[in-house]
Amino acid sequence: MPRYAQAWVEDDGEYADPYPAIREVLSDAYADAAPETIEQLVETTYPGLAAEDLESFFSTLSRAGQAVGQVAKRALPGVVQGATAGAALGPWGALAGGIAGGALSAATSGGARRAPRRAAPPRRPTAPAAPPRAAGAPAATQLLRTLSRPEVSQSLRSLAMGGAGRRNVNVGGQSVPIGAITNLLGQLLERVQAEMHGFSVGETSGTPAYLLDDAGEYVVDPTDPAQRADRVLELFAREDAEAAESLRPVEVVYVEADDDAWDEDEEVDDDALSLYEGLDYDALDDDTY
Repeated sequence: MPRYAQAWVEDDGEYADPYPAIREVLSDAYADAAPETIEQLVETTYPGLAAEDLESFFSTLSRAGQAVGQVAKRALPGVVQGATAGAALGPWGALAGGIAGGALSAATSGGARRAPRRAAPPRRPTAPAAPPRAAGAPAATQLLRTLSRPEVSQSLRSLAMGGAGRRNVNVGGQSVPIGAITNLLGQLLERVQAEMHGFSVGETSGTPAYLLDDAGEYVVDPTDPAQRADRVLELFAREDAEAAESLRPVEVVYVEADDDAWDEDEEVDDDALSLYEGLDYDALDDDTY
């Protein structure tokens, strides 16, 4: 049974919508839906999740993203034209697995574990070579800026609402399908993967530890990008579970009080009070203080 969130009235007497962040990403069919209808929709989409909690989550993404967008605007000028505001942390989390899986494709290509290389014979010491100049990562930077855009946040939150979510977002005065936004993210991710491959050319590395269990066996097929991505998502979930466990409320145990002990304490307090009241303050001179 859905719970009806208590709405409130502002100082000017107008009704305050309890679910503005959810309503923002719903289709036009739910533009004027009553709060209880939205609660039923959330319950259907995410069984067991209260609409109040989803509203809090969505609104937190929007508020936090505004700070992210402003930082990106100052720190990464000129990479992508246009102002950025109102990003969301949601897209970062949702896309992290795909980024990690694609970026590791070069490091784990072929799937076979490489045998340890034989140590080279000692060489005569030479002057240290100058360190290579740090190269930028324009594709990764562009992806970060794109993720900070409110249209991207709205698109992904709309997708999170399933069939009830919006199908278009307003970008530069144009109605753009959600699919165009996801296509953009996919293209940027491909460029990031190519960029990562360029950085890793010539590097040698063994099998990443996250693909192996304690016995040194593969937990997923290292040649399958989808399985590698799922592995990262699994590690994310494990990290979240451990964090939630650390925040588990401490159990408080109440012990029944000993009435005799309370009586003894009261007697001590009464004796102290009697001694205090029986003091002869007139007999004390100023030097006593």
